[in-house]
Amino acid sequence: MSDIRGRLRLLERDYELEPVRVLVLKEAEIPTPSGVTVIQRGEELDLPRWQARKLRDAGIVEVKEPEIGAEDIARVHFTEVHSRGAIQLAQLPPRFYLKVREYIESLNRAIKENPSPSLFNDRANTEKLLADIVDRRLNKIVRLVVAGGDDSVLDKMTPEEKILYKTLLETLKTWREGIIGYLGR
Repeated sequence: MSDIRGRLRLLERDYELEPVRVLVLKEAEIPTPSGVTVIQRGEELDLPRWQARKLRDAGIVEVKEPEIGAEDIARVHFTEVHSRGAIQLAQLPPRFYLKVREYIESLNRAIKENPSPSLFNDRANTEKLLADIVDRRLNKIVRLVVAGGDDSVLDKMTPEEKILYKTLLETLKTWREGIIGYLGR
């Protein structure tokens, strides 16, 4: 279990270090590996996601990468609910779970700054849809593993799901071998 947590943390770190395109809104000095760099208004550059987020929150840059929102999550939910077959996975957008987490965190910040019924509803609806997406996909992944696995669906899994799938597949294989080996003695 802790191995899975560690691997998920590595995915999160990789995501935070991933470069994103930003538009500089106002001149500022920012730390870089080579020292302090001055960024100019109107300039576009790539920054690690964590740094882009901090500068965005400070009003210094605008992140050019589209963020995921309530409509995107609802669309993914609809697609997952209506995907063909009991174990057919719908294709998720890249970094889906991490981006949804960022969206929920942005809703939480907005609620702290200016609580409103619509923000509370947005957060509750997003959490409900996400939980249903996760449960449906988990159910399908477990069915795949119990059926012996099917690596042809790996391209439709997120990195987090691949970790789960491979871990479950190996665990079930080891368990089966242990039981069958025990019965054969």
